[in-house]
Amino acid sequence: MRFAPVAGKTYLMQYDYQTNGVCTLSCFEQVPQADGSFQNQRCAAAPVPPE
Repeated sequence: MRFAPVAGKTYLMQYDYQTNGVCTLSCFEQVPQADGSFQNQRCAAAPVPPE
């Protein structure tokens, strides 16, 4: 997973255990809503660095 966090934003990293020795990782950004709640949006992938 390529991830480039931005200062001042809040992120959730979610690990899901699948089976013995296998898990997945998901990233979500917590986006504040007008009513004070949050909406979780998938994190944008970071650009691939040039070689």
